[in-house]
Amino acid sequence: MTVENVIETLNIETSDLYIIQEPPLIYRGITATLDDSTEIAISFERTPANHHDISKEKALETIKKLKIDGFAWKEKNGNGGIKGNRPIFWVE
Repeated sequence: MTVENVIETLNIETSDLYIIQEPPLIYRGITATLDDSTEIAISFERTPANHHDISKEKALETIKKLKIDGFAWKEKNGNGGIKGNRPIFWVE
């Protein structure tokens, strides 16, 4: 799946997601909290940010077609898991 597919499938609003830069100006993943309080994280290949425009909209434009290589989730009750590679920024 691509970043865009995950955002659409999980019906994540742009205002509810956070784009991870690690190190600064290198996009590494996205985190969000879904309507049911499930926390998610997706990771993808290291992708340079446009240092002239680091807005969320520009970031999404840059990363939306990237294939994800990791997905992690944690439900409010503590259940969760990881598929693929563990996002390096995911705290269990």
